[in-house]
Amino acid sequence: MSLGERIASYRKKAGYSQEGLAEQLGVSRQAVSKWETGEATPDAERIIALAKVLGVTTDALLLGREEPSPVHPGEAARQAAPAPEWLDHLPRHIGRLFREKGYIAGYIVAAQGLGVLLVGLLAQFGFRSILAPVQDGAFGWGAFGGMSAAFRFPLIFSAVICVIGVVMAVGGLVLAAVWKRRVQK
Repeated sequence: MSLGERIASYRKKAGYSQEGLAEQLGVSRQAVSKWETGEATPDAERIIALAKVLGVTTDALLLGREEPSPVHPGEAARQAAPAPEWLDHLPRHIGRLFREKGYIAGYIVAAQGLGVLLVGLLAQFGFRSILAPVQDGAFGWGAFGGMSAAFRFPLIFSAVICVIGVVMAVGGLVLAAVWKRRVQK
């Protein structure tokens, strides 16, 4: 019995159509048909996946050395299918996408910078309203310059957050412009 005949036999015993088996393996129905007719041979990874899906050992599938154990169609369907072929090429697709649409990353950084700036401005507003009595001299410290470092720290910290937000927003826009110009060349 040839490899193709064993694949067809085990497929039928497991209750799969060619299309159903192909779906489990992440290949086309034509690929399964070619394996069964002997026009093509599955690679090593597919042999292992075939054996798992069909509920047999690789020895039984490749060499016909042992009899197949009874397999229930539902049991084989519950086993995890191998990763689809497109997943192997994902890094290449991501790289191409980044080369073609990388300027979008600049816009994302700019939007995040605006968010950081907004948080800094809200913090400035909140700290100024909380520290207004201190600033007005209600506690006897006089003007803003007379505040202790403990009272100035939140205002300075929120100002630094605002500066970081502005730098991120401007940097993101510059990055987007440079990248877009680079893509257009």
